Amino acid sequence: MYIYTVSTMNPHLPSGCWPATKSPVESKRMNALDFPVVRLSQHPWRPPRETCISLSGEVVHHFGTALAEHHRDNVTADMPRYGPCHSSNTDHLTNTMKVLMLGAGATGGYFGGRMLEAGRDVTFLVREHRAAQLRGNGLVIRSPQGDLRLKPRVLINGHVHETFDLVILSCKAYDLDSAIAAITPAVGPDTAVLPLLNGLRHFDLLDARFGPGRVLRGLCSIAVQLSSDGAIEHLSSLHALRFGEADERRTPRVEAIDTLLAGCRFDGKSSTGIQQALWEKWVMLASLAAMTCLLRANVGDIVAAAEGRQLMIDTLDECIAIAGAHGHAPRRQVAEGVRAILTETGSLAKASMLRDLEQGGKVEADHILGDLIDRGTAKSLASPLLKAAYASLKIYELGLKKPRKG
Repeated sequence: MYIYTVSTMNPHLPSGCWPATKSPVESKRMNALDFPVVRLSQHPWRPPRETCISLSGEVVHHFGTALAEHHRDNVTADMPRYGPCHSSNTDHLTNTMKVLMLGAGATGGYFGGRMLEAGRDVTFLVREHRAAQLRGNGLVIRSPQGDLRLKPRVLINGHVHETFDLVILSCKAYDLDSAIAAITPAVGPDTAVLPLLNGLRHFDLLDARFGPGRVLRGLCSIAVQLSSDGAIEHLSSLHALRFGEADERRTPRVEAIDTLLAGCRFDGKSSTGIQQALWEKWVMLASLAAMTCLLRANVGDIVAAAEGRQLMIDTLDECIAIAGAHGHAPRRQVAEGVRAILTETGSLAKASMLRDLEQGGKVEADHILGDLIDRGTAKSLASPLLKAAYASLKIYELGLKKPRKG
């Protein structure tokens, strides 16, 4: 999800949050939480055997530093270790883990590129068109954190004949089925799968396909876009990635991936509060997408209209109620920050789903709104505004399927 914004830092937001900017470049397009072995000789989270046989934002303000700081590990030295491998000394494994990045678009290309820059063994699994760009121009990143031009190893969808230790998914939700099919040959018995998608529905699908023991929970917070020439434009200093186990344990494979990311030029680390982070991100995404898509307007125009501000607040309250019913009500300062963003006078913020809709593209209606509504219904919550927005998007999708005249 993306936010278009030129709003300034809001005083109601918690300290340490990422401010929006008035820079015409940075305000152009922002994706904040849009904010997640080694072969047979040694494996980073399996026990040694006799012969030592052995890992997918949207709130420009609050889902940046504040969220990352809140979910910083509180692991203590006496916390029990899980699994048979008790050693956390995985430094020697960092450069031998094989990583497959599904997609080399703005998000996957950026994080994969930074890992490649740090000497990690990263391969990109892409479609033919993107592969041709990468082979011709290389993987190009333009960033306040340093520009890059790299020649990555590339695999084409349908031509994967090896397994990897860590597979990272950075696709859109509507491409998830094809993404699962693409990565299946790359997933071996000890592979960890780390999705960076928005929402929660994809975890159920990935768990069902690969087994819950293989699938980590993850999210990222970054402002990036893909230019017409295939270069990745990083629009701010924010580039965070968080991941963890579904049950939030501190496991050997989490430690191994922490080590893998530690030397890379982005803020990547594990979180023992990943489930709360995922829900808080989803509340913001759904609230912003629902109202900006339903009313076909940015935040500033909505709150300037009669009843618009109250509609924004009521939609947010519906999302908060669903999250709370599932045990993950947003923290007070997070909820206040989101409310401030959604009701800011003159704000140009709108969801990327509205941008996609305006451009006649696919939208993540089922994943972001439909699934949230279903989870609310399971808790006997009505959510009329979310349902109205969802119905509007489904009507739009029906229009996409109709043959065009002429």
